[in-house]
Amino acid sequence: MIDVKLDFDETVLVKFEDVHFETSAGTKGKGDIFVSNKRMVLTRESLFGKTKETLSFPISELKTYNGRPQIRYNDNPGQNPTVDIYTTRMQIEVTFEAAQRRDAKWFVYQVHQNLCSEEEFAKWDAETNFFPARDPINVAERIGGTIGTVLNAMMPQIPGTSNCSKCGSLVHGIIGRSAKCEFCGNEQLITGK
Repeated sequence: MIDVKLDFDETVLVKFEDVHFETSAGTKGKGDIFVSNKRMVLTRESLFGKTKETLSFPISELKTYNGRPQIRYNDNPGQNPTVDIYTTRMQIEVTFEAAQRRDAKWFVYQVHQNLCSEEEFAKWDAETNFFPARDPINVAERIGGTIGTVLNAMMPQIPGTSNCSKCGSLVHGIIGRSAKCEFCGNEQLITGK
């Protein structure tokens, strides 16, 4: 568990526990990582789960290229996912468990979203397409469009009519679908009879 006191104006952006890490300075171990709006903190645990060492550096020490923090997700087939973090002092490789693949991607996504300008994040997000279906409305629209396409292919659109159950007028539409009566506004299924 990360045992770090936050400043009054500091907010944790993303945090993960039980990750393995190794730095180019030779420090390695198992511990926790969090990124705030001010700094990144890695804690190394002792054999008994207590915090043995804390590595902390300001966000300003993250290397950037074209306005983007140099934090990269690596997904090597047959291996656990890793995240490379480049700072002015060192390189850090954080290894997530295989079951944490989505967490590793979420870590990189959150860091970019919170540390990039809106314009740079939009470009990065479009280029990487990390989470293409994160918006529930977008997912529903995609599913709805797919279902509609399948239904149209399986059930051809055959024009038909029915008598309105309220006013008795003729209602025109597609057999098997609902249509509104032009006179009273009643909606009903077109049966073709």
